Amino acid sequence: MTRPSYNRVPKESETVPRPDLHVASRERLEAESSLDWLPKDRFHLAQISNIHNSPSISFQRSRFNDPTNPLLKRNPHELIPFIEIEFPLFPHVDVLQDKGNTLFATHMPHDFLPDSVVKSGCKMVYIWRDPKDTFVSFWNFMQKQRSTRGPLNSLEECFDMFCRGISGEGPYLDHVLGYWKAHQENPDKTLFLKYENVSADPLPYVKRLAEFMGYRFTAEEEKNGVVEKVVNLCSFETLKNLEVNKGDKERADISSPNVNRAFFRKGKTGDWVNYLTPDMAARMDGLMEEKFKGTGLLENGN
Repeated sequence: MTRPSYNRVPKESETVPRPDLHVASRERLEAESSLDWLPKDRFHLAQISNIHNSPSISFQRSRFNDPTNPLLKRNPHELIPFIEIEFPLFPHVDVLQDKGNTLFATHMPHDFLPDSVVKSGCKMVYIWRDPKDTFVSFWNFMQKQRSTRGPLNSLEECFDMFCRGISGEGPYLDHVLGYWKAHQENPDKTLFLKYENVSADPLPYVKRLAEFMGYRFTAEEEKNGVVEKVVNLCSFETLKNLEVNKGDKERADISSPNVNRAFFRKGKTGDWVNYLTPDMAARMDGLMEEKFKGTGLLENGN
């Protein structure tokens, strides 16, 4: 179960554009995965504060009512470029040609990030989820992928590989732990979130995210329901039901192994119970507890 072949780590000699905000996660941007919902909110919060270039945050945030909002017209993957995909392989895409864009994404482990990101002083947002759901989400996503490399191994075989750390971006638990350590070392630069908590109650996390980015909601905005409107615009149901994310529509700017709707599945937590046996779940839980023991992640990694 491997990533598409276009996924590539930038060489040290390559300079990734300096981001103001870097979105990181082990999962891909599938609408059910950890990076589903928050990147759209991150994009929207960054977009309304950067594109208009106006001193009035309240005026900028009024853009959630704008029918020309890119989130309503394009798949989110087109708006948040990956430093290991679009930057080295598709530098012609318009979001990279826009020098005002300072929002980037990655699936790369923290130790693999180039110096031009790590030493840039940019802020990073990392979101993780229950590894059992991570596996099931990835399994379903790969089933939808258009590939000439033949069928996947069985779910049981793929799960065994996942537990042994054989995965596209390296061992999942190590991936999470790397960003957790970065958060502990510098919490003002790395925001560390858990998907299940964000999904259960998104409003306080949107406010926390906005404050972390330097775009705190004003009292007037909160009174006028701006936070709720941002959440609604970026919700799973809103994005899944947009025309651009239905049927067989796909990206027009680059060749992709996925149609747009492949990134939208259920948007639910705990779906692993429909795929994994109790023994499989116990195995993964045991590995997670052993890996994270003594790190404080399970107690405080929200």
